[in-house]
Amino acid sequence: MWMTYLATSDADATVAKIKGGGGQLVMEPMDVMDAGRMVVAVDPAGAVFGVWQAHAFPGAQIVNEPGAMVWNEQLSHDLEASKAFYAAVFGYEYGDMTDRVSYATFKVGGKDVGGIGGYHSGLPADTPSTWRVYFNAADNDATTARAQAKGGSVVWEPKDHPSGRLSTVTDGQGALFSILASRPGKRRQSRPSERAKAQRATRARCAGQHCSQPSDRAERSH
Repeated sequence: MWMTYLATSDADATVAKIKGGGGQLVMEPMDVMDAGRMVVAVDPAGAVFGVWQAHAFPGAQIVNEPGAMVWNEQLSHDLEASKAFYAAVFGYEYGDMTDRVSYATFKVGGKDVGGIGGYHSGLPADTPSTWRVYFNAADNDATTARAQAKGGSVVWEPKDHPSGRLSTVTDGQGALFSILASRPGKRRQSRPSERAKAQRATRARCAGQHCSQPSDRAERSH
């Protein structure tokens, strides 16, 4: 499976909130060398997600570009309970999407950074809750065909969508992900975080000599 990691400034404090909100831990907090501190948890609806407290590795610094992540969303049978859980643990605010049934965006700093949705009533009750990862592509049809040619399987054929052209595939190991070719004007700009800018400035300053990199935490892992 592809796992979504959500950024935090304090993994251990986030664990307490996860447990207090009805979630469970799959993996206790652990340090990943000097890169950061991670947790793997499952929310009350049953969707597995990761938590990342950045140290040397801040998380994804290129997003919304072909080949990079463009969207992450949690899907479950109980939208309101899931919204309440993530608001309590991560402080998310939500923006309703009136053109969709049972769907909202979640916001960080007033910006839409992902989605949260409820399964429609036609799906079997045992459909598992999940976090889904979307990757951007310049040409959805070509990318979907290439994924199949490389050993993947097509779950949903490319189709037009309000946000662009969308398909869902599995890779050669069976991990599910979606491909989105954004419509002109719909693609969000990929802006480097302040941390990324600081790191680049430090690398330039430290070229040819030994010095430490900045250790402030990332704004987000997505």
